[in-house]
Amino acid sequence: MASTSTLPAGNPPVRPSHPVTVSGVVEVATMLPPADNRNYTYQSCTVAVTCNGWDSDREAEYDGTFTAYCSSVDAPLDGHCYVMKSRFLPDCRSADYAMYHEADHKILVGTSDSFAGVLNNNTAVTGLGIVNSKSTIPDDATGKNMLCFFMQHIDYKPQIREDYQFEMEYRIRPTRNLQSAQGLIQVGRETLINGFIVDWDDENNRWIVEVSIQLLYP
Repeated sequence: MASTSTLPAGNPPVRPSHPVTVSGVVEVATMLPPADNRNYTYQSCTVAVTCNGWDSDREAEYDGTFTAYCSSVDAPLDGHCYVMKSRFLPDCRSADYAMYHEADHKILVGTSDSFAGVLNNNTAVTGLGIVNSKSTIPDDATGKNMLCFFMQHIDYKPQIREDYQFEMEYRIRPTRNLQSAQGLIQVGRETLINGFIVDWDDENNRWIVEVSIQLLYP
């Protein structure tokens, strides 16, 4: 039977920032117009997060923006692939998202035609946040319980010059090396999680991350 715990009302994050960063390879689809006519400004392009779905039965590609504050010379090129590390700010109403990166710290790894790697389920996530709630659901593959929990994140969104709050869902499978970590996830606690984006929840407008490593802060 599933069980649920929820963060009591009025328990805010204890840190001013609880960001999510993503890393991996992105394929640039289309360059977008710069934010303005200054030499240095926000340069954006469209990229995609590709997932197989939680049960590997719903392959999908989700478009978003990949943005840096730089000159046009340092902007990425259409039809090229880059290794990147970016701050991840998802829209709270849809699967849209923005990635903010440093233009000097992207690495060209080839064109769309020459890149031979796999992009599906390979967007790595490091999430620092406050656990809002948690629940357990049966895992059909093992007959044990899988832990699902939701973390509240907050990060600065430079183009609107405001702090931005959002929630993401994290799941820990009952594998031998991770099952013991399930009991360490506590509602209201600041937690650092590493994993990979594997799905998008259409009903609740949340990204789903499969946890690979979990670290805790006191």
